Amino acid sequence: MSNREKNIDSLRALCALFVISVHVCAPYLTANLNVFNSDFGISSTIQVFARVAVPVFALISGRYLLSNWDEMSLAGFYKKKFSRIIVPFIFSIIIYGILRIFGEKTATFTSYITDTLNGTPYEHLWFFYMIVGLYAVTPILYKIKNKLSAKAFRNLGFVFLVMAIISEMVQGALGFKYIPIFYFVDYLGFFITGYTLKDYKPKFNPNILLLIYLLLSILRGSLALVLQANGNLLWRCMHLSSGPINTLADIYLYLFFSNLKLEKYRLASIGKYTLGIYIIHDMFVHGIMYFTNNTLTGVLFVDIFLYLAIVFSVSLLITKLMWKWSFTRRIIK
Repeated sequence: MSNREKNIDSLRALCALFVISVHVCAPYLTANLNVFNSDFGISSTIQVFARVAVPVFALISGRYLLSNWDEMSLAGFYKKKFSRIIVPFIFSIIIYGILRIFGEKTATFTSYITDTLNGTPYEHLWFFYMIVGLYAVTPILYKIKNKLSAKAFRNLGFVFLVMAIISEMVQGALGFKYIPIFYFVDYLGFFITGYTLKDYKPKFNPNILLLIYLLLSILRGSLALVLQANGNLLWRCMHLSSGPINTLADIYLYLFFSNLKLEKYRLASIGKYTLGIYIIHDMFVHGIMYFTNNTLTGVLFVDIFLYLAIVFSVSLLITKLMWKWSFTRRIIK
């Protein structure tokens, strides 16, 4: 851990918890899309606070990938990065393919191959398509960064953020989505901004950055509830990765952790396990919730917390076990 930023590793761990929260809440949200009740309110609000996870992962990726690698050749960069992501990706495709083919009545080998080619092998695996795209364009962005001034490159990131906001809203309104090789497009702004703001130091108490994230998330959650209660489908915009409020919340949480200074980082040791947790958690979300019929105590807020704790603990334990052997470590590192 000596060569790692413990504050950013802590943020990685928090985002892993957020991802699980989103997936645990999904069944309750889906079951109440057109009904304004407490189940919708609780699941929607928790998801809104947690939806920052993937954009923040993109911010973190840009923070490091766009930093100096002048001594590495282009071929060396691609070999290092793609070899690191391809093994986990192939493992994920295989393991979730087995789960779908043998666990879903309508799933077949052919349909799963089709879904994989369409970028939807399993609900959370689209992330790999996005990361591969970002890896592919990193050398191009790195050259652009070196040719532009720091301010111009930062503004380029902001332009991509605005484009992503428009893109996601258009996709939602017209009911289409990018083909898999272009999944990364909506995350280019986060990727660049993660690098350009990595050294940002506020002239005020850094804790205000966390407060702003919390206030933006409360606003975002409240708007989702008000819009849904009035039958306005725009409430779904509050659950997008991009959006004016959403994007600001993502960035402020990132900036808070970027400036976080603690004597002890309790979550930092989990940071290196987050890819493994991300890969395997969803099988436990679906498995545990299916066999318990989405209910543990009958109190939704308590159930969500318990499912989150169980899934996170089991996923972390298995990831740590896989980390012990070099062969299995390559799958989740």
